[in-house]
Amino acid sequence: MDSIKTGKFIQELRKAKKLTQNDLADLLQVTNKAISRWETGEGFPDVVLLPRLSEVLSVTIDDILNGERKTNIISHNTKDKQKLLNVYKICLTIISLSFVLFIGLTYTTFKVWIGFMAHVIPSTLALVWVLIARSNYMDTCEYNDEDKKILFDTLKISVTLYSVLFALMFVQFLALVSQYAFNFIRFQDFILVSFITGGLVFFGTSWYFNSIDINQNKNKTTIHKKFTVYFAILIIICIGVFFLSPLNNLIPFEGIPIISIISVSCLVYISFGIYYLIKKTDSVMLFFLRVITTIAVIFINSPLSFMDGDSSFLETLPIIIYFGVLLISIVGFTLKFIKNTKDSLLRFYFQNIFLFVYFFFYIFGLIMLIAIVIIFGILDIFIDKKIDSRTSISLNKNPI
Repeated sequence: MDSIKTGKFIQELRKAKKLTQNDLADLLQVTNKAISRWETGEGFPDVVLLPRLSEVLSVTIDDILNGERKTNIISHNTKDKQKLLNVYKICLTIISLSFVLFIGLTYTTFKVWIGFMAHVIPSTLALVWVLIARSNYMDTCEYNDEDKKILFDTLKISVTLYSVLFALMFVQFLALVSQYAFNFIRFQDFILVSFITGGLVFFGTSWYFNSIDINQNKNKTTIHKKFTVYFAILIIICIGVFFLSPLNNLIPFEGIPIISIISVSCLVYISFGIYYLIKKTDSVMLFFLRVITTIAVIFINSPLSFMDGDSSFLETLPIIIYFGVLLISIVGFTLKFIKNTKDSLLRFYFQNIFLFVYFFFYIFGLIMLIAIVIIFGILDIFIDKKIDSRTSISLNKNPI
């Protein structure tokens, strides 16, 4: 080690960072005389200080010891990194286009095996290519934080995309090759099952990679959980409407199944209340309000089940209740959101707005309901409301 060479190197890096000797000394918690001795070659940084010094000057410890950057190694790593990213992008394109080939060939030629092979062979080869490229990069990279992120992301996204598209394809493939399948279930339902299967595979793989992510943070995990919650709501709605559709024969209604929509939605709403009550983030009073809201929803959609007769009062009462609860929820949510009051009441108001807007659009069909779930899910994620347990517990002081 050449102390003079290292001293000049430290001085160059310090000036490049626009730091004075005093600034660098404060960052390292040493005296400015120590910095001066290093830069003149009269002394050398203590071994204990090298990790912090390398972090401040944005170089490696080996660079400090050698008194120069390893430019050749950096250039070589940059080329290998770009090569991996190019292979990764090409393979994602191949996997996506192979699924398009499956759809196009299968539903135009009606030759399922051609579409199957057109998807499986190219996408599998593309995934293997990504894995080989990652393996080669692991042999040459420095394995710092940036390298770890690139290696992890390329594996996560490529495997997730391959798994989800394979699941979407495989369900349709099984349905189309089965000569008896359409005697029991409609083709549209097979498409629904394929999307549900693909969604389950997506959240299964994403949760797996989230669990092994060494760089995960609390906000990322929170958003991941919210995605899962709203995806579960979509699954419950789709499956619930499908299995409860025979109940719709009890009430003649054209269009979207009204009984299955009401029952599934209220079940989800009450289930959230039970979950929050068990977790002690909701008070008993709030749960009681959820029950009252559920009864109000049922009354709004079927007032004749509660009252007999035909009068203008009976016709207007459901409308008054609907807009009354919706208005109270909107005002309450707006006030708390403006004041940045993040408690369980904010969540309660938000879910009430979601429920009542959801029922308003049920007459437009199941697709509109799914769109409403997605829109409110996105709003919920951007709002990033985190319930303060201390505020929530205070609501339990006067339980009912």
